Amino acid sequence: MRLFYGVLFDAATKDNLYKVQDRLEPSLAKGTRTRRENLHLTMCFLGERDPSLVEPLASLLSQIPLSPLDLTFTHLGRFAKRDGDVIWAGVSHSEILHELQHHLVSLLMREHIPVEDTSFQAHVTLFRRARCPQLVPVHPFGTKQCALALMHSHQEKGLLTYTPLETKFLQ
Repeated sequence: MRLFYGVLFDAATKDNLYKVQDRLEPSLAKGTRTRRENLHLTMCFLGERDPSLVEPLASLLSQIPLSPLDLTFTHLGRFAKRDGDVIWAGVSHSEILHELQHHLVSLLMREHIPVEDTSFQAHVTLFRRARCPQLVPVHPFGTKQCALALMHSHQEKGLLTYTPLETKFLQ
């Protein structure tokens, strides 16, 4: 199973992210839009894992301290890729978000669950394989309605789908 931990958002936040996609899309020469229901912020990518790990990975969420997140989306960015860029919405620095991510990775390491050692850059992917000469400015918007979830990434009827397996609300 392809797994990751991600921050999930309420409907109003997804609506705001979707509006950013709407504003950006006309300036794209090409690109694949992230479906509204898949919008999330990846905290830790686990990759392909044996299904027997789902229960222990889900149980780690109970060890996460309950700290409400207050995130503000402030800008767009891109990760350059040969077949087209990943365009994302970024959040202003949040010490609580970074502490949460660090705590999660520490729990995984303590349980001897290997994870890639990559630097954490808080973002929500809006488009993949995109060609866009100019990114539009973002009118800042915030959210306090977040949840941390263990997610399963899979294909369903030919569509990339992210299904929460276990969720912890951060309020």
